[in-house]
Amino acid sequence: MAAQMKRLVNVLIASTLITTSGISSANENIFYGIAHVSLDSISGKGVTKDLTMHSRSSRLGAKGEKTFKGDIHGFYKFEFQINTSDNNDGDELIRPRNMYVGLKDKHLGSILFGRHDTAMKKAIGIKIFTDTVAELTTILGKNVGLYNRPNNSIYYKSPRYASVQLLASVSLLEEDTEDKTFDVKSAALTFKTEHIYASLAHESLDAGQAGSRMTLGYTFSPDNKIGLAYENGHFASGENNEAYVINGMMRLSNLYLLKATYGKRMAEEDETAYGIGFIRDLGDKSDLYIILHHDKDDNTPAEEKTISLGIKYIF
Repeated sequence: MAAQMKRLVNVLIASTLITTSGISSANENIFYGIAHVSLDSISGKGVTKDLTMHSRSSRLGAKGEKTFKGDIHGFYKFEFQINTSDNNDGDELIRPRNMYVGLKDKHLGSILFGRHDTAMKKAIGIKIFTDTVAELTTILGKNVGLYNRPNNSIYYKSPRYASVQLLASVSLLEEDTEDKTFDVKSAALTFKTEHIYASLAHESLDAGQAGSRMTLGYTFSPDNKIGLAYENGHFASGENNEAYVINGMMRLSNLYLLKATYGKRMAEEDETAYGIGFIRDLGDKSDLYIILHHDKDDNTPAEEKTISLGIKYIF
């Protein structure tokens, strides 16, 4: 616990120094964060009724960019997940998220080294319920081991050619075994215009699991959009995994939005999940929300119903 607190203090001190360093055209450093907590009431067949508080990927981070000679840009990010509800008694108060250093050239693209989301995870498409009880990964990649944020990553992003962009990433094994070098290999091809987003992605792990995913989304306006994703692959055991999710959002007024999601997974345990969310827009990407989410095991009477009341404050 003491070590965790010391690490947090060091992060805060470093972030304060970065913030007070100022911003210039050649050297930009930003301190940022998200405080996101929900109060969840859980009930249903086969589960114990409970009222719990969850920290929903709350985080602190520092990132920056600097122009070097020859119009090469250097960039970095150090991001830590903070358990704001601290329901683990300090054991997981701080966890690492994306942490890397990289270089970017407008003609060649960018490459970074460190800890980073895989290409498949970055190309997930339209995310409606990010970091909530109803997020896409409630169904997609569940229990398969996809959508990773591995250590020892090398991540490449090409320049955007017209509307097309290539993403590719690998993660080095901690120790080479059986002449294998990489733990995770991932690639994605994306297509993006003002209204349309589409992607094809594939990811495989040394442990044996692998999967491919297709996503498609249409944005009518920033707060009115719809997206769908289909995924097919297999677990490390060889069992097949197939899933799809459809979600969307609509602005009801200047202050309120409506969100909805439906997903189904056909795997070792078939399940169906759906949810609806009512959001009070606070501005600056911050909001209050209530989400009603239902997750059902299709092979048994087991089900989990969640009412999640949350606040997300972005700074």
